Amino acid sequence: MLLLMITICSTTAHAAGPVARWVEQRDAFKQVLVTKHHDSYCDWVRFTMLTWGAYLAADHQGEIHNWTSGQVNACRHAIWQYQLVRAFDEDTAEAIGNAQERFSSHHMDSVIDEQNNEAARAMYRRHAVEHVQLGEALQQIIDAVDQQNEFFQTQISEPSSP
Repeated sequence: MLLLMITICSTTAHAAGPVARWVEQRDAFKQVLVTKHHDSYCDWVRFTMLTWGAYLAADHQGEIHNWTSGQVNACRHAIWQYQLVRAFDEDTAEAIGNAQERFSSHHMDSVIDEQNNEAARAMYRRHAVEHVQLGEALQQIIDAVDQQNEFFQTQISEPSSP
């Protein structure tokens, strides 16, 4: 699968629809990595592996815990951002998260994603000071999403009417 992803990521296709959107998003991610001086081929592979790893881990946890799609999405963003900060730095993780949200056609979903991205980066900052190991950190993310606590948002609350 990694070879397939590397091949797809290195291909410059002129396509329409979802593929064109994906190519634009991929190029935006590459631009962030270049701007932040993480522009080696190894950095791109590391980014790709962390991205797919977060996606697969969240889906797996969703199946185990019978999560809603909102919980799976919250977990995916939390793991992704946590790992990006850990692998690169906070500015790079934030810039990549922002680049990803630029391509969203769902404003409310982007608001939730941005909140979850920030919550994951805040968790990493706290864990860096406390010297929390990665396995424990990932379990804390999973527990927070599973318990639907206030740390990670799975849906936007409607404003209460007066």
